[in-house]
Amino acid sequence: MPCSGIGTAAPRADARTLFLDPPCRELYADWRRKARAVVGNLRIAVSSHPEDPLLAALIGELRMKSPEFVALWADHRVAPCDAASYELHHPAVGMVTVTQQTRSVARAPEQVLIMCTTSAGSSSEEALALLRQAGSGERRTRTVPSEKDTRQ
Repeated sequence: MPCSGIGTAAPRADARTLFLDPPCRELYADWRRKARAVVGNLRIAVSSHPEDPLLAALIGELRMKSPEFVALWADHRVAPCDAASYELHHPAVGMVTVTQQTRSVARAPEQVLIMCTTSAGSSSEEALALLRQAGSGERRTRTVPSEKDTRQ
């Protein structure tokens, strides 16, 4: 979840979640810094796509529903966020520090690749490994047929 890319789809989803989903606000240790980065990327997206009706609708929705968005949008700063580190409060594993990098796709300039990494050997890497294990265990349980299914 992370500082959004500069294309149009990533900032839309990231911005809506960041400003309108209260649990997301609790996820970031420095929510305001993350919000500032998302607004900067939204400004870049709007300048690249001034006629995009979905971006216009998103800006309108955020201006109506989020006073914090209104204040940051009025600031008019444009600063692309192509790399940043964020501290996240994960409810299951605690504090996780991720570095998010956004890269352009040369053959598809409207697309970006967003990567989140942790430092090798860090407690954040261990926390993500735990989450990965928990997720893979859930998938396995869902795909194993029940006794009732195997008898039929």
